[in-house]
Amino acid sequence: MSTTHTVDVQQLIDGARVSVMQKKALALCLAFGIVDGFDSLIIGFVVPSISREWGRSVASLTPVTLAAVIGTIFGAMLLAPLADRVGRRPVILAGAGVFGVFTLLAAAAPNVEILVVLRFIAGLGLGAVPATLIAYGTEMAPTRLRGTLVTVIGAGLAAGGFFGGFAAGFMIPALGWRSVFVLGGVAPLVLLVIALKMLPETVQFLAAKGKRQQVLDGIAAIDSEAVVGSEASFVLPEGVAEKSQFRSLFDHGRGRMTIVLWVLYLCQFIGSFFIFSWLPSVLINAGVDETAALLATSACTLGGMIGGVILGMTVDRVATKFRILASSYIVGAVAIVVSAYSTSVVPALFVALFVAGFGVIGTGVCMNPVAASLYPARIRSTAIGWFTGVGRVGSVLGPALGGMFLALSFSSKSIFLLAVAPAVVCAVCVVALSIATRTVRQEPEPRGALVEPPARTSPVTHS
Repeated sequence: MSTTHTVDVQQLIDGARVSVMQKKALALCLAFGIVDGFDSLIIGFVVPSISREWGRSVASLTPVTLAAVIGTIFGAMLLAPLADRVGRRPVILAGAGVFGVFTLLAAAAPNVEILVVLRFIAGLGLGAVPATLIAYGTEMAPTRLRGTLVTVIGAGLAAGGFFGGFAAGFMIPALGWRSVFVLGGVAPLVLLVIALKMLPETVQFLAAKGKRQQVLDGIAAIDSEAVVGSEASFVLPEGVAEKSQFRSLFDHGRGRMTIVLWVLYLCQFIGSFFIFSWLPSVLINAGVDETAALLATSACTLGGMIGGVILGMTVDRVATKFRILASSYIVGAVAIVVSAYSTSVVPALFVALFVAGFGVIGTGVCMNPVAASLYPARIRSTAIGWFTGVGRVGSVLGPALGGMFLALSFSSKSIFLLAVAPAVVCAVCVVALSIATRTVRQEPEPRGALVEPPARTSPVTHS
């Protein structure tokens, strides 16, 4: 043990073992990611049943689907950045509370109009939480494990849709579509109660806000052997924001990097939702059995979950992370081409779609910790909120394009081949990102980057 007079909080986290507190906090982030992913896709599970019960066509329920997506865009762009001002913890808890309560209320919706309003408000919370979870995980995890741990949280978002489909398949026939909303509402509220006691604020944010005693408590929870003397000051890797968080995304040479990430995430969401939304229909049109088409879609999603975790572990261990990510997108693009020519051979189709999910969806999941680490902690939630918010626009464009191509009677092979374009653009963006990051200039340390000790205090020791 040694007494330190200047403590870099990030270096302390990087040098310590992953504590019980960190493990619990990251596990809660994963759980929140799973329920967020489930609630984000919940309307897709229940639309057919709602259509039958209310005597409405599926097309007439499109506003219900769009309401949540639009709410998610606003939540990511406008609410997630609040985490850079009030803290990561309050935004996660408030966001989960919002989408939990309004998803639960949706179970009692009497008509389409009320359901649209409830899904829009729920979407605000659904948009705020994922971006904040990524920022939280990026700060709570040590740098050596950041890619792995944050990618696992991102994979939780995909897992929510994967497992949610299975849950809905059993619940709707037995209990009706409203039961799915009850599950989607109760689960985040239960987690919220647990998180009130077990989810602390990140030490980096507390240090940035000058909350000295809370920083000391956080250090004690992370590294019980650390000794912090009365004269110790807490240093941040970067300073405290003096401009608006949004303007800071373009300061110090970050402008090109920010724009490239917006384009990358836009194409990532277009490609992922283009594939995921219409894949069963495209495969059935190509002559694939309906059950096989649904299982093939699940194989694609499973590839994304597994790919995200494997790629996250890989980028933690290599210096050439941009080369690996660009190559993975290309592999995904090639797999989509193979899928286009494999519809008559179901086993080959399953393998090709698994690899496509690995390369396209999995690489997108892995991009989260990589992109988050490019921004200083003081604007991290703002950065993540904006590039995921821009990406969410792609979640509208992707299904719209797929529907248009189907309406125009494009062949299944042609639709598959068109899906290659977003993946290739993503690969190009990763290469451009590797170049853009070289132009980012180191910031001069602004006032407030150092959390000074009180004028008089007794030594504080954690052992």
